[in-house]
Amino acid sequence: MVRKILLIGVGILAALAVAGALIVPRIAHDVARRQVERMARNWGLHVMDMDVAVGWDTITVRNLHMVAPGFSAKIREVRLPSWKITRVLTPSIRVGEIFVDGVVVDGEIPPAWHRKRRENAAGIGGKRLAWEKLTVSGIALDVEDREIHLVTRDGGLKYSRAGGGHLDLTELQLKSPWLPVYFIDAATVITTAGHEIDSVKLAGLVWPFSKDFQLYTATAMLKPEGSGQLSFAVEGRFLPDRGTLVANGLYDRRSGKLVSHAELQDAWVGLLIPPTMPVQNREAARFSGKVDLTRAAGVSDVTADGRLTGVTVFHPRIAPEALRDLGATFSLIARHDAGANLLDIPQLTFTHGKLAARASGRVRRDPETRKLQLTADLEVPRMSCADAVAAFPPQLVPNLRQLTLGGTVDGRLHLFIDFARLETEDARLSGKIDLDRCRVLQAPPALRATRLMHDFGYSVVEPGGQRVGVEVSADNEWTRPLEEISPYMVAAVLTTEDGAFWRHHGFITSEFATALTQNLRARKFKFGASSITMQIVKNVFFERKKTLSRKLEELFFTWYVEQVVSKRRLMEIYLNIIELGPDIYGVPRAAQHFFNKNPLDLTVREAIYLASILPSPKKRYAFYCNQAVPDYWNRALDRLLAIMKRRGRITAEEYDAAVAETLTFDPVEYTSRDECFRMIRRYQGK
Repeated sequence: MVRKILLIGVGILAALAVAGALIVPRIAHDVARRQVERMARNWGLHVMDMDVAVGWDTITVRNLHMVAPGFSAKIREVRLPSWKITRVLTPSIRVGEIFVDGVVVDGEIPPAWHRKRRENAAGIGGKRLAWEKLTVSGIALDVEDREIHLVTRDGGLKYSRAGGGHLDLTELQLKSPWLPVYFIDAATVITTAGHEIDSVKLAGLVWPFSKDFQLYTATAMLKPEGSGQLSFAVEGRFLPDRGTLVANGLYDRRSGKLVSHAELQDAWVGLLIPPTMPVQNREAARFSGKVDLTRAAGVSDVTADGRLTGVTVFHPRIAPEALRDLGATFSLIARHDAGANLLDIPQLTFTHGKLAARASGRVRRDPETRKLQLTADLEVPRMSCADAVAAFPPQLVPNLRQLTLGGTVDGRLHLFIDFARLETEDARLSGKIDLDRCRVLQAPPALRATRLMHDFGYSVVEPGGQRVGVEVSADNEWTRPLEEISPYMVAAVLTTEDGAFWRHHGFITSEFATALTQNLRARKFKFGASSITMQIVKNVFFERKKTLSRKLEELFFTWYVEQVVSKRRLMEIYLNIIELGPDIYGVPRAAQHFFNKNPLDLTVREAIYLASILPSPKKRYAFYCNQAVPDYWNRALDRLLAIMKRRGRITAEEYDAAVAETLTFDPVEYTSRDECFRMIRRYQGK
């Protein structure tokens, strides 16, 4: 009986074993297939094809192909070794480790992936496949997601539920409008056991700033710091051979706040120079120093300390020659508020040679007109005059470089320009450059102010190429002492040219802002704030070139001449050298040419006429060619006469006589109208 029962039991167990051998693999096959299909649905994919093979020791899924609109994922093989079935009513598979090989993903990431990532982060979703470790090899990606296009040649993943893992990708190509990186040699993503990213290490990054300027970073590290913050560290070099960069910082993904620190060595900054600026050889422009940036809510705060070198500037309106190898050591604090259209620079200090200066400024853009409002202040503390001149490029002040200077100088300037109201409001320019402690110890003979105290001469090259000699000497028939020139002529030029001549020290400071405004309106260097002394200086010492170089030297030599030469002598020189027509220099020559008179005998109206044509003597010589002063010009002369009377430069009787007078040109030197106009064109270079 017992033997019979044992035989029955053995038979039942054998039957169960046979049934298990037949049924369990089938259950595993179905569970594996359903799990793959379920996983695909959760990620917004549809399984197009797969082969599932179940053995006693390994489950293998081959040729898995999953798709979504515009997306494809292919996996060559998935192996689940040492598997077993757990639970009976709701069967599931448990394995120790999953091996995946040959993953090819192509196309645009389905929207469901973003939802699934959020669910995984929140711990949502059940599992029919339990595993402890995951190993993936042969990852190749060509995917697009939210304006990012990522291509990788190869990659692998090792992950453990207990300890996290790492994803390694090689030869990444990345395109994104907001991430200026297009190639990465290798990337390693370290994750925690809870699927959180611990750090991202990148190697061999190429950042394309322009077609011919790139940053290669040997290493870059990104690390989440909790509460949505991400720290980063970058070290690299600019290509080709354009300096090095070391940077680090912290980015808050929730608030958008960025805090960064960068150190640059010999970094190329030519790319940052606007193309409209007259900078030559931009390749040589380099910066070495530190830059700190904090950006949040549309406001950027910048602190920079460093040295700029290798800048070369050329524009014919600046100087005849290029200003080479410009540079300075500087410290900058600035804030840019995008919402307020405001750039504020509360502090800028810079040093070049022995020149140390402080500046500040503000630029605001009008939201309606889109035009700028500029405020700027500059201060130069007291320093040696010789050091101040030495700080300027030699091409900018070639004549000043020939002087030996003593004493000290300091200065301060304030500038305000509202471009939105420039047509109705003048720019404001104020301040003072204190040269009074400067002394010219030695100068070449041609540059000495004392040459004006004696007989001298110089030449003028006309626009037409004619070289005209001008001589102020007792031997010249057209040179007269001041007492032999009509006092009305002195009163006339004081009215039209320089009303404060006897009081100022060479400069009409109020006219600087007016000239600046006129030049800005004309959008070119057209007007100058020239006093009588400045006109003498630019004619006697310099060529007729409207450049910044000439203007700077003109300002210094005006001060220099005023220290040496008396006002009376300056007025005498001026009236003997001013241009009043083609090849007509000086009032004595003009009095003879226009009126056949001795300069002492000029009437009030004749004197104011000569003064009125001073700004454009060749152009207004046309009045003489026509042998008549037009009515509109006579009305202008009457207005000038009224100003002379109001300012006490002529009496009421002299005014009445001048208004009643009719100007008549003397015809002695007149040839013909055609020849007269031809001469104008020749001297104008037309």
